[in-house]
Amino acid sequence: MPTHSLTRTQSMYLVSGSFAALTMANPTLVAAMVQDEATVAQGDAMTDTSAAMTDEQQAIFDTWPADQQSAFMTWPAETQGYYWTLPPERQELFWRLTDDNKVSLSAMSEEDRASAWQMIEARAAAVEGGEAPPPSEPQAQAQPETEMETEMPSQR
Repeated sequence: MPTHSLTRTQSMYLVSGSFAALTMANPTLVAAMVQDEATVAQGDAMTDTSAAMTDEQQAIFDTWPADQQSAFMTWPAETQGYYWTLPPERQELFWRLTDDNKVSLSAMSEEDRASAWQMIEARAAAVEGGEAPPPSEPQAQAQPETEMETEMPSQR
């Protein structure tokens, strides 16, 4: 009897075809595989971010409520890194910004950031003092413990 040896390409087609047939026959298996991969990816993201934090930053992160930790984990790495460069007073204000504004602020040049922070701090002082926002600013009233809708200089 002649022996047939498969080429590497033929073997790959055979394996791929078998996998396709298996997944079509069992959609639950596919869903479980996708869910497992998503869980692994989420775990990798947590590990990557945790690995990027110093011991001091990790200790601070660990004291946050779960919802705050989750929110932090959704930010891009650049935004997470920028957060840790801020003094505590600005970190507190940073949490009040919308996520879009956090990302925009972290991507700005130093000059634009300085301008944005002046505006953010002025607005926060006005809100905490019970004053109306400056006339050049939108009239939305943000509460000290809520997100601040602040138009960033780069968004004008």
